[in-house]
Amino acid sequence: MMGSYDSQSKSMAKSAKQLEKRIERLEKVSQPRREAHIKMESKGALDTGLHSLFRLQAGQVLMDEVYLFDFPQIGMTFGENLALVGANGSGKTSFVRKLFRKEVAGYYNPKLKIAYFAQDLINLDEEKTALENVSCTSLQDRMTILNLLGMLGLSYDKAQQKVTNLSGGERVRLSLAKVLLADANLLILDEPTNFLDMAAIEALETFLKEYEGSVLLVFHDQQFVETSVHSQWEIVQACLVKKS
Repeated sequence: MMGSYDSQSKSMAKSAKQLEKRIERLEKVSQPRREAHIKMESKGALDTGLHSLFRLQAGQVLMDEVYLFDFPQIGMTFGENLALVGANGSGKTSFVRKLFRKEVAGYYNPKLKIAYFAQDLINLDEEKTALENVSCTSLQDRMTILNLLGMLGLSYDKAQQKVTNLSGGERVRLSLAKVLLADANLLILDEPTNFLDMAAIEALETFLKEYEGSVLLVFHDQQFVETSVHSQWEIVQACLVKKS
């Protein structure tokens, strides 16, 4: 009797273990795949053949008539990645917002198209799905958009949901995806890694390295900056200087 009971118990335990392994395999299959990189097609603003994007005259940055810092003549060329670093409150965001609106005196290439990301500027249509929000400003195909959303932690199911059903953090990530895939040749990204997990941050680094256009990155994380840009400008004692 005892032997029969032991045999039955072992059989049940074995069946339970097999079921557990089967569930684990199913869970792995159901997880959205997060692509390691995104290959964008060179079309629209990325296929304009331009060289110089802009060249700003030396000047000052003011906010509500309050002086923030001086900057020298500065410019960017197509394909260049540049970082703007400095302490919180130094005026980085004020400067790039003026640049985005082309309010800083200087030359701007007529073909220059800027896409700007900032956490407090979430420009999304809440009645459209996540996929539709990105598609309306992008020339990239549907699979490229879905892959990038997956890279940033938004699954296929999330991509089909209306923005009204997304959390605050998911909306920020969606807004970032919309900027990254926009029909633009200069991306201005102000602190883009908040609300991203480590896998998404690494994917963003890879995206920026492979992006054919130009990137102006406003950031405080020195390690991220060093792996993502060609040169850095820093606000030091109310002056914008190029880091050697």
